[in-house]
Amino acid sequence: GGKDPGTIFAGMREKDITLLVAKKLYEEMKKTGKFDVFLTRDKDVFLELEERSAIANALECDAFISIHVNSSKAPAKGFEIYYFSQKFSEYAFKIAQKENGVKMGKDESIVFSISSDFREDSSKKLAKTIAGHINKLNIVRRIEGAPFYVLAGTFCPSVLVEIGFITNPEERKKLKDKNYISQLVEKIYIAIEEFINSYLYQNSYL
Repeated sequence: GGKDPGTIFAGMREKDITLLVAKKLYEEMKKTGKFDVFLTRDKDVFLELEERSAIANALECDAFISIHVNSSKAPAKGFEIYYFSQKFSEYAFKIAQKENGVKMGKDESIVFSISSDFREDSSKKLAKTIAGHINKLNIVRRIEGAPFYVLAGTFCPSVLVEIGFITNPEERKKLKDKNYISQLVEKIYIAIEEFINSYLYQNSYL
């Protein structure tokens, strides 16, 4: 947000789409009364990547969802979901470089405070749970680990969800459709609730 509009294409800005989706997800979760829900931003302001994860950590969140919009010079469609990992594909590395806003060497390690197999495993489980619901709306192209700074800094299970390609005419139309956005938000909410109830509680994380 703010000075960083994210991906821009055909008059649409990533920061506007993601803020809309995040606020609708917030409202959907809040109205159930089952969860305490927080936004890292509720208006058009810029936050450093480390500020976003710091907010989640200060609130001792049980799950962190980062919403993004994708773009591609080649024809592409579908959702992509990432969790933090030091093991990643060439494609995931390029996406992480774009989102991190910096050039990284492949052998460059991202240092973060808490590193555990459980956190990576639980984040992967969260990614798969979300994929299992949103795939009813569109294909899920990828679920994989990537070196995202915003995910590296969080202490809880965390994922980054690319909700569509702004460069794809069909998906661009969907991202303008209030009904589609409502369906997407509902699927993500159901997935988060399922993950917390069936995985985190059972694994004594909360």
